[in-house]
Amino acid sequence: MNGADRMMNEYLGQVATTEQGRSEYLRLAQSATDTVEQWRGLEGSVGGPIAGATDHLLSRLQDPLRLSINGRALDGRNVAVDELYRATYTRLVENNEYLSAMKKAWLEGQSEIVENASAIRLLTWQSRDAYDESEYLAGLIGPQAARAIRQQVKPSRTSSTRESVGAPKPKPRLTKTEIADPINVYREIAWLQGRNPDDVREQVERRIKNGMNQTESIVTEYGTQPVAGVLVGIDLETTGTSVNQDYIIDAGWELFDMAMGRAFEAQRRTYGISKQRERLGISRNITELTGITTADVSGRIPFQEDANAQKTIITALDGRIMVAHNANFERSFLIGNCEGYAEALRDGRIRIVDSMKVAQHSEDARVQGFKLDDYARRNHALDADRDMEVPSHDGGAIRLDQGEKERHLGLEDAHIMMRAMRNQLNALHSRYEHGEQVMQDVN
Repeated sequence: MNGADRMMNEYLGQVATTEQGRSEYLRLAQSATDTVEQWRGLEGSVGGPIAGATDHLLSRLQDPLRLSINGRALDGRNVAVDELYRATYTRLVENNEYLSAMKKAWLEGQSEIVENASAIRLLTWQSRDAYDESEYLAGLIGPQAARAIRQQVKPSRTSSTRESVGAPKPKPRLTKTEIADPINVYREIAWLQGRNPDDVREQVERRIKNGMNQTESIVTEYGTQPVAGVLVGIDLETTGTSVNQDYIIDAGWELFDMAMGRAFEAQRRTYGISKQRERLGISRNITELTGITTADVSGRIPFQEDANAQKTIITALDGRIMVAHNANFERSFLIGNCEGYAEALRDGRIRIVDSMKVAQHSEDARVQGFKLDDYARRNHALDADRDMEVPSHDGGAIRLDQGEKERHLGLEDAHIMMRAMRNQLNALHSRYEHGEQVMQDVN
């Protein structure tokens, strides 16, 4: 076995926890290789931030991000730990910049010539793996030395401190972009009511012509029709907020009949983390938030290694409207980790409704906060009559570990989100039906 083969074998032994995971990684690498020239074509037509992404992808296919295993250089050289940390962190920064550009191009509809998003998933996988090693190295050199190296590689911006200026300002219902072009808001309303976005636009514009201002006309449209359709509510819990360095450790989703207010085919899943991350441990903050400990996920297969776990989620989402609270979070983690998700999203087979945006657009509250706990509490999803179990996909029932606040577990949060959104939109429809003003601002 030559040196390159030995290094790759060592790398594969670290980048995946199981034989299944190693096979999945190699399959993903081959799939990414098959799209190299497609990315080069996209790079040539788009340019800008994505320039250089193809050469970066080729480099990572031949020379993965991780440079060492537990402080021992993969190439056998004797390298100081601080230099290994500097080199690894530098690679991570560069990789994350290219990943950001590639995902932006994908989401903005510029990627039709690229067959699949395997390159994005591969680079995300490598980034998470290299981050695990960087955290191990940081522990060896100490937090102060690690912080100094990070500042040298990527200087952080100096944050300015702003003094409090009294009571919080009301949250605008629409952003400047949405005011200029409300098409995404029209889609949101249409998907919640089982309508065509063009019909929503026509009704909004009709009221504007009759003298109603744009914002009130849009908010009114949320109440003109009852909610309808079966949507998929989903929530992910992770080891942190960075898709390029954190793991999905808990997921819950359910089908929810908006007209009937009934959940069904619920699923809850727990996933593992790498062996190296197990040794580092899930942070105290995440455990305090979710109740999930390192022991809870120890020995389980990480989500990105488990093709069946990914297929299960895609089966639930494909061809449906996906609802999540602050949906960019779930979208980002699924694009980076779930086979077929980015492709279904680009092709329009998965459509997304963000319940946080629904609240910001149409809810009465303007300054009371739009986190899930705030939203669920205001809209009676956490009242004494809250559901304590939901029908599962296998014909049984899943007991919900739901108290009187947001639980930060996938299925529990997905369920209170769907119930809160239905309650809130039904209240708007009731106002419309009774001839009351739909839009009401409450501070």
